[in-house]
Amino acid sequence: MEIFVAGINRIRSIKGLSQENLADKIPGGKRGTVSSWLRGRTKLPSDRMDDFSVALCVSMDEIMAAGREAKTFEENKKKEAKYNTDNKETNSDNVFKINDPIEAEHLSVIRKFKNKSLACSVNKKLVELESLDDTALAEIVVEINKKIKELKKEHEQQESTYLKNGTDPEGV
Repeated sequence: MEIFVAGINRIRSIKGLSQENLADKIPGGKRGTVSSWLRGRTKLPSDRMDDFSVALCVSMDEIMAAGREAKTFEENKKKEAKYNTDNKETNSDNVFKINDPIEAEHLSVIRKFKNKSLACSVNKKLVELESLDDTALAEIVVEINKKIKELKKEHEQQESTYLKNGTDPEGV
């Protein structure tokens, strides 16, 4: 249930909904009760889970995935804080490191995004990719390469048009 509630809070945050706004969308939902569930003060009854799915316009699976993402993010923040605390005196220039190389790769990609919602989406896709077999990954790589070629060709055509018209593509 903890992961489900974390997912609700994550999606609520992404959608810009306050607890009050969300409570108003829950049939028979009282603001104080919904707040108590979302803060973990009281247990969310399992028969109310569908209400949140409908109110947020997402599937139960999406809520669970968002909850796992949020929990993973919290765990990584704790690891980072512990690492920084443990290594503060020995070397203040150390960068947060994770033992799992896949987590480290995710972190290196995600840190490049200023938009945390986008970072979570990227992380979700990376986790999905990890679960695919080699054949499926090879098919995805072929599709990505096709799309890159299309985008490069489109970019070259735009650049050519800008040059013919005498306009600066950076100024447009």
